[in-house]
Amino acid sequence: MNIYKRWGFESTPFETMPLPPNEKGEKLLIGRSNYLKKIRSRLCSSSNIVTVEGQNGIGKTSLVNVAAYEIYKNFISTGEGPFMIPCDIAFQLSPEKDIEIFIDEVLFGIVQTLNRKGQEVKAKGSIPKGNDAVKNWLDVPPLDLKDMHNNKPKGMQEAELRVKILNWLQVIFPYGKGLGHINGVVCIVDNLELLQTSAIARKQIEQLRDTLFSYTGIRWVLCGSLGIVFGIASSPRLEGRLIDPIEVDGISPSEAGNILESRVLANAKYPNEVYLPLTRSEFIHLFGVLNNNIRNTLSYTNNYCLWIDDENLHPITNEEKATLYYKWMEIVSGKILDAIQTQLKRKAMSVFLTGVKVVGGAFSTEDFEEFGFANPGTMRSHINTLHKLGLVHASRDEGDKRRKNIQVTPKGWLVYYGLLLKKGISVASN
Repeated sequence: MNIYKRWGFESTPFETMPLPPNEKGEKLLIGRSNYLKKIRSRLCSSSNIVTVEGQNGIGKTSLVNVAAYEIYKNFISTGEGPFMIPCDIAFQLSPEKDIEIFIDEVLFGIVQTLNRKGQEVKAKGSIPKGNDAVKNWLDVPPLDLKDMHNNKPKGMQEAELRVKILNWLQVIFPYGKGLGHINGVVCIVDNLELLQTSAIARKQIEQLRDTLFSYTGIRWVLCGSLGIVFGIASSPRLEGRLIDPIEVDGISPSEAGNILESRVLANAKYPNEVYLPLTRSEFIHLFGVLNNNIRNTLSYTNNYCLWIDDENLHPITNEEKATLYYKWMEIVSGKILDAIQTQLKRKAMSVFLTGVKVVGGAFSTEDFEEFGFANPGTMRSHINTLHKLGLVHASRDEGDKRRKNIQVTPKGWLVYYGLLLKKGISVASN
């Protein structure tokens, strides 16, 4: 049985997927008002492509989803400002994916979003008087993607369906009328770092410049790890199309406890009758150990809860909860440290500790001087060792000096915690 249901929750409070573009997502986003303002401002002020950068798990997609939802909610309720609808799906490019297939995936996702959200708005039955844009959207018959062109060759079917979708979008979001150049469905291209290098990313994005990125009724946000958007923007073909990136940092440690409480409240069947084997203090501690990364903190909190259930434990008092949590942290970090310590030679260990303590867990081989190396090449073999051991994640380095393409992993942060424990150092935060 689901442990969280036994503990009084309707669903897990430690879900690691990006927050959805809806009311629940808005409630769960804590301590990010400044970034929300920046994203809303860029979406509402220009038709250029918005870009967001930050370490993995920092919350980039959640921020964009909630910002787009806030714009949408405001327009639906007041009729003021741009008319934007957040897409239900975040899209990902990959080096192997055919661009034409990607375009069709996006268009189909947009149709599904517009059809579903249209049904939601109609069900509420409250459209502000004079809100012609919403009325126009709801009056346009929904597209049925299953029942089209059944008697034509596949290539012709796809081409005609794409044209039909684009014409449909132009009716819903007419260009040149009011804020027509800004209105549209907000779509995210997520995890650009999966394209491995800025060169591959540039090539993929360039292929979309005159097609998907120019279609009426679609607004774009590109999300990726530190520096990759700047690598894309170096393309002359994309000059003037990308807004400079919003660089997203981690959530403030002072907000970590509020994140736990908001998730408990949002997922509890009866908020005063739920059980958790840890308190706000343990959650904040784990958040600090994992370098203020909320996704990793949620994931490891879930692991801890599963361990408590596996061991048939049921701590009640705050003291009991703290004791078991720190015992689990010692066990987890100790196991990882024991498994890799014989393989982690002195110089690789030095690189790892510098990456954690000096540069904060995100760096590139172009930072070689801070690590005591004469050039990037002499540093790479040690990075490869750390990567193979799972202590850092390293994507291909192509000489982009700004891109921080090496990041300490959750496993790496737990190894650092284990090392400090062995030295008898208390770890209240990172």
